[in-house]
Amino acid sequence: MGGRVARMIGSSTVLLWAYVMVASYLAKLLPQYGGYDSGRIHFADLLTWYLQNGSQRNEILNTTTLASSGVLYGLVTVVTFLAGLIAAMISPVLYKPNYLVPPTTDPNKIMSRSPQKCRRWRRSRRFMALW
Repeated sequence: MGGRVARMIGSSTVLLWAYVMVASYLAKLLPQYGGYDSGRIHFADLLTWYLQNGSQRNEILNTTTLASSGVLYGLVTVVTFLAGLIAAMISPVLYKPNYLVPPTTDPNKIMSRSPQKCRRWRRSRRFMALW
């Protein structure tokens, strides 16, 4: 049971930090540099701020930041997408038991294993090659 709990903690940690990254950009950094004037941020107020006063927000962002507001929104979109993608790729890998461990280290015995285990091992090698 200890391994299962550890895998769940690892998987949820990846999801939590992806959420923290996205929330930092969307709920703290953009409003802070875009002129959101309230100290404490509430979801309803933040949503209203994003949906209204777009020209004023963009003007403040253009003045405050080095990049234009369009570039800034594009980069925030890329960061949000990549955080979600990385969390979606890594979280299931951490949750599955022994996903990255090859079934055997002897290359001659790999083919004697079931085809499903061979495919799983090849996938894990491909995954590790990305890093």
